[in-house]
Amino acid sequence: MSFIDIIRKELWFGFKNVSGWWALSRRNLASLNRRSSIGLLWQMLSTIIFIGMLSLVYSMVFSIKLADYMPYIALGYVNWMYISNAIASAPDIMLTNKEYVLNKTYPFGMYFIANIVSKASVYGLQMLVALFVALIFGFGFGWASLILPLSVMALTLFNFGLSMLIGVVAVRFRDLGPLINAGLLIVFLSTPILWNADLLKGRAAIVAVNPFYHAIEIVRAPIMKNAIPWGSLAFVVVVGAVLLLMAIEVLRRSRRSLVYYL
Repeated sequence: MSFIDIIRKELWFGFKNVSGWWALSRRNLASLNRRSSIGLLWQMLSTIIFIGMLSLVYSMVFSIKLADYMPYIALGYVNWMYISNAIASAPDIMLTNKEYVLNKTYPFGMYFIANIVSKASVYGLQMLVALFVALIFGFGFGWASLILPLSVMALTLFNFGLSMLIGVVAVRFRDLGPLINAGLLIVFLSTPILWNADLLKGRAAIVAVNPFYHAIEIVRAPIMKNAIPWGSLAFVVVVGAVLLLMAIEVLRRSRRSLVYYL
């Protein structure tokens, strides 16, 4: 099957089946807080507790102004959670939907679409908390905030391409899941989420080559700095597109053999 046929049959047909990927994403969301009385509101509550406690402790220990630090960490943490949740869940996407995959119920691409939709839904709730924190401390919405819908779309493209690539490869190589979970902590600590990139000064190149920094900055900078990081936005779009193309090619090559590894 050609590259274009894979895009059409596995992605486009899957994207058009709104009822299918919406049902799968709702199932994913329901599994997050099963038996919970407040359901998805826990996602907002846990975000509030984490941001509040961490900001308070860090501001006192490092003598940082809470009014500057809390919005910074709120926007950084929420966007990081969107990225990390998409990546951490990727290795198990095909296995979670094993019964559908084996019965060829839906196109392969639809499972990844459903996964990113469920993660984006949680991200939307958590982002409300981050935006509220930013407003409380005086970071309003200037002209640069108009770019936010495009920034979120670019971030979603990045997450979708990366999670699809990981998800397809992980069907064959099961050890990829634990390896990624271990690596996420390293990426979290080495990315300007809890600390400011300006602290690196002469070593800014370390941040410049970090795609996760750019993925976070395209949402954080328009709010915190009232500036559009065009370089970061272009970087994220290009990387996201390349990851998606790589995922499609890997799927094209392994499409027929995937079911034997489930």
